[in-house]
Amino acid sequence: MTRVEVSLDGGKTWQFAGLREPNFPLGEEIKVAIKTSLGVIVITALAACTGHTLERNILFAQGLVLGYAGFLGVQMSTRTLPKLPDSTVSLVLRIFLGTLSIYLFWEAWINYQHII
Repeated sequence: MTRVEVSLDGGKTWQFAGLREPNFPLGEEIKVAIKTSLGVIVITALAACTGHTLERNILFAQGLVLGYAGFLGVQMSTRTLPKLPDSTVSLVLRIFLGTLSIYLFWEAWINYQHII
């Protein structure tokens, strides 16, 4: 628990108390960060979908399949996420990001070999 006292020139003092985990540099819990990220993804997807629809650049059948799969994934994750401990969520996210970085590096290396 951290307690911060703020005093302005008027002499009033406000106290803010909050729980902060030392592993999170911005003081945000991993579950809150994931929920915020999902919100940003939804807004970005809607904006992109609107733009491409106006340009008539959409494959509707494939888009519906991907949209439905994404909807199911979000439903499963929002029901499972609150039940998992923060350490498990953090570990799974780190493993996913590590695997993704190795995969992207491998693909870049293979493509680089074809250029030489």
